[in-house]
Formats: sequence, C-alpha cells, structure tokens
Amino acid sequence: MSDYNNIDIYDFFKDTLNNCGAFLLDMSDEEIGYLLFEEFDGDCVSFLNERNLNLLRQTGKITIEIVDMALELVSKFRALEHTEFWNVRSVRNNQKWHEILELSDHIKSELKVDVE
Repeated sequence: MSDYNNIDIYDFFKDTLNNCGAFLLDMSDEEIGYLLFEEFDGDCVSFLNERNLNLLRQTGKITIEIVDMALELVSKFRALEHTEFWNVRSVRNNQKWHEILELSDHIKSELKVDVE
C-alpha cells in the first residue's frame, strides 16, 4: 500500500485528469506546455497507473470502464512521447491529441459527483 489513503489517491486521480482536456485549446502555449507536459505527464505516472486505478476500482471510487479508459488515455499519451507530435503546436492541430483531450473529458464526465 502506498503512503496515500484511498481518498487522497482519488483526489490526485481527479487532479491529474484536470490537467488534460479540450479546455487546453483555449489556453496559451505556455499554459498548455506546463499543464500537459509537466503536470499531467508526471502525475499520470503516479496516479493513472494500473495499481492505483485498480485500488480505486476495488474501493468503489471508479468503475472498471473508467479504469480501462484511463489506461487507454495513458497509452495514447505515451504513444506520442518522443515523436514529432510531442509539442504544443501538435496539441492544437493534431487529431491524435484531440482524441486524448476528448478521452480525458469523457472520463471526467463519467466520474461520480462527490457529495460534500
């Protein structure tokens, strides 16, 4: 078990997804670069990994469908790493990036709404 409890992991999972989505297309190049290539890139390793996703599923925080979509998101994101598409210009203009941004938005739309 990690040093985080399940609630922390779920919050970090949601925060990670909040750094990726179609909203980025309305931001400056610097903001896109920071949120996507620094924040999301690093956090997806920590909080969108199979171990944490399965823990969240087992505790009822997310469904198996969300696990599958999150793993697909990471796979598509990593597939562009070290390619000619790993840049802000491509994020704005390339269909592969648009699929990633839309998938992140879809995952967020499927999450349970927290009751405070």
